[in-house]
Amino acid sequence: MKADQEIVLKVSQDAPDSDNIIKFIEESFRWHNKQLKIVMNEKSVDLLPEMNQQRAYLKLSVERDFLVPSNKKFKNISEAFNFMKEGNQFLLPSIDPSLDLDIETSEGGRTLIVFVNNGEKVNSSQEAIFMIEAILMTAKEFNYEQVHFKGINEKQIGKWNLDQPINVPFSPNPIN
Repeated sequence: MKADQEIVLKVSQDAPDSDNIIKFIEESFRWHNKQLKIVMNEKSVDLLPEMNQQRAYLKLSVERDFLVPSNKKFKNISEAFNFMKEGNQFLLPSIDPSLDLDIETSEGGRTLIVFVNNGEKVNSSQEAIFMIEAILMTAKEFNYEQVHFKGINEKQIGKWNLDQPINVPFSPNPIN
């Protein structure tokens, strides 16, 4: 995929841990589909971030909660969802481990259908909102455009009407 334009970022000469800074910048700009040029310590790095990397989104809890993609890539979205129920040593689960999920893909292949077999456990809470956002971003990683939740008793959680397919967001962690 060709980038629309180039973004040039100049990083301070005294920036520590340049490899992690480059990874952070690449992740921050990944969904913008723009060529990145990072100038650091008199070196230049050109990147075209890969958009769909088949990673799972987990919770990083600092002063607030953030969606963070896993370093690990998955063969399929079922494996990613299972990982999202477990988390790892640094990131918290983004899906309640007690939820029983089944998934299928719509006929056109663009909509992921998530069946929550024990949907009575999902209520309108911050945890449910965060879980839906994590599922939407993970679906985007696997090239889905929409997610349709079925089996959840609540018809509205946060800004989403669960009776309808929900478009995946542009990027994680929107700022209001």
